[in-house]
Amino acid sequence: MNSVKELVEENNEKRKLLNKENERLYSDFLLYIRTDLRASEYESEEILMELLNHLLEGQEAGKSAHDLFGNDPRAYAEELLEGLPSEKKQNVFQFVIVQIFNQLGQLGVMVGILLFILSPFVDFKKTIPLSLIVGIAIFGLFISFLSVKIVFHFIRSDLFQPDGKKTKKMYWRVGISGAVCFGLVFLLFKFLPDFGPQLSVSWWLYILIGACFIVISKLVKWLNKRQVSY
Repeated sequence: MNSVKELVEENNEKRKLLNKENERLYSDFLLYIRTDLRASEYESEEILMELLNHLLEGQEAGKSAHDLFGNDPRAYAEELLEGLPSEKKQNVFQFVIVQIFNQLGQLGVMVGILLFILSPFVDFKKTIPLSLIVGIAIFGLFISFLSVKIVFHFIRSDLFQPDGKKTKKMYWRVGISGAVCFGLVFLLFKFLPDFGPQLSVSWWLYILIGACFIVISKLVKWLNKRQVSY
């Protein structure tokens, strides 16, 4: 069985054989499938490979995209996703949490390294209130989860346009929703009242916590892959 990386590489090579019209349609399929959180990464790539092979076979036979998928390619893609066995579908919340933990982990490591480099020259605040940690754990994760869902929804809603062009409205909606979610996180840090003890945080602790978050995200992702593959 091919790995996800091998499927992606094979996919990229075969895409070069598509004509302009089919490449444009396949790009929409690719975005639609990869931003659907129900399918695991491996299952997404298998569906995309199936679609790509179908397009190439039709192209060789002189068939148009309309001949292959009718008037509603979105419905065709949705049918493939709905047809996945339940054991092949991933836990959406679990997937988003993995991504968030991974990003928070990388951020923690980078902040720790930055503090280590700059601490001899700049006097940083070395304590943070317990309320900030609780706020990040509850509201920050919820806002991040919501932002992913909203952005993916806007991207998917603008695919499969008759003229094949992405509307400027979609980019505005994605940009504004991202800015709003970022603003909510900023307000959380700005106005969340301090409560509980002040916790001492050194540069090495940022790196340690960040590394733990990354390890947890990798472990959960690995367990999820095993669960989906069985």
